[in-house]
Amino acid sequence: MMESEVSMGSEDSRLVPSSEASRALSDAVQHSEKMLATSESSMIFGLGIVAIMSTLVSLRDGSSGTSLLWISALFVPLLLWQWARQRRRAKPRTALKGSGRYGLHFLASLMLIQCLLLWTAQTGWEIGAKWIVSFSILWVGFTRMQSALDEDRVREGQEQLA
Repeated sequence: MMESEVSMGSEDSRLVPSSEASRALSDAVQHSEKMLATSESSMIFGLGIVAIMSTLVSLRDGSSGTSLLWISALFVPLLLWQWARQRRRAKPRTALKGSGRYGLHFLASLMLIQCLLLWTAQTGWEIGAKWIVSFSILWVGFTRMQSALDEDRVREGQEQLA
């Protein structure tokens, strides 16, 4: 027996060898990474949503309502693809408790989009610059919201196991 195990006295039965503990910890990490990989929203889906939203925000002042409506129609196949992808899940996950970080990033994204709507872009280079800025802002917001959701899901999964 190791010296640390001897000093614990009657609690020897609860000690776990370090090799078993490290194996259990690595198994938990692998399972949580697998859960996130199989159940999170696709980055391609997020990229599509962000690109369409950026296009709508940047073309808002320089194009007609009909063209904006046709661009908005691109959401339909994207959402149908995501719906079909979600149906293949083995078990739908339960709704998350309120996440403060997620809400904060969502509100910050809404405020920044509102600020972008105040930017009037008429020429081609202005529209391009507005698209790049809006895409960057929305992509950062999307990735931060996704990481907040992932962390909350891992934490809730650990709480359910405990």
